[in-house]
Amino acid sequence: MFINDILSNKELLNSSLTKKDLKFIEDLDENMRNLQSQIDAYRQIRDSINNMQNHIVLHAFSKFKKNAEFYNSLKKSFECANENIHLLLDREQNIDMLNKSITKLIAHSNSQDKEKTDDSMQTINKQIENTFGLLKNIYKKVSENNIILINFFSDKITQRFLYLLDDKTDYLDILNKNYFSSSSASKLSDDAHEDNNVLIISKYKNKVFLRYRKSEIEMYLKNFPNKYKDFQDVVYKEFIVPLSYYTNSPSVARFREAFYLIREKENKSIIEALKYATYIMPMEKLHPAIVASCVHQYELDHYIDCLNNNRLYEFKYFTIKYDE
Repeated sequence: MFINDILSNKELLNSSLTKKDLKFIEDLDENMRNLQSQIDAYRQIRDSINNMQNHIVLHAFSKFKKNAEFYNSLKKSFECANENIHLLLDREQNIDMLNKSITKLIAHSNSQDKEKTDDSMQTINKQIENTFGLLKNIYKKVSENNIILINFFSDKITQRFLYLLDDKTDYLDILNKNYFSSSSASKLSDDAHEDNNVLIISKYKNKVFLRYRKSEIEMYLKNFPNKYKDFQDVVYKEFIVPLSYYTNSPSVARFREAFYLIREKENKSIIEALKYATYIMPMEKLHPAIVASCVHQYELDHYIDCLNNNRLYEFKYFTIKYDE
């Protein structure tokens, strides 16, 4: 690509582009490499789902087809993976068009044709502006589709199906890695992301996929700008936790998470946090990851009440999924 050529002409760029736009252009090469990895990942996911569909149709997997909820989820997940591929291919085409415009700008600048250079710069400015709008839509839809795909691959039936197919690929790991990492996407994360109200406790993957709030991610990005690249990077590093973090010593984990809930999330005194953590610590039926996913004390209190009275169906603050 020609990015280094245009970046060497700082006078031309600084007179026509904002710092944000200049940074955007600097990252084009990296963005293209990331996109190719993203597209390959979703193709792998789509092929896996397609393989499941083929086995249902061609082999003795009729019991899966009889499960209407699973079969519909299978078809929907295939559509989501396929849509993500096409969305990212659109993004790839968008980058290619921008690179072609940059090439023209270099040529016109070198020929000292001021009129054509100005026209090329205006074209680039418009393309960058349009790209930010396109990225908002792409990033939002890809994230929405990812939630559907994560729920599908977390399902016990899906895990059983993959086991029968001897498919040992960690698709949850693929989905939760930073497959939409780019500076432009990071700038748009405020608009593209929502709260995640699903807690997944996976013995199969030996991981816990914690519930999180958009505001929590924003706090990490604000307080530690050099540690995290973007929204997804925070999720991957802070909200996907080894299961052993909670199960090696469950009572200690319950105490730790309850203390943090009262002291940090509720901003109450150390004495109140110690009292509440001591109260929660011996509750053997209470998984520590559920404590960690609670945002407010009243959520945990309500869950404990539902647990003690066998009315977990009444708990609505967030969804809890177990993957055995």
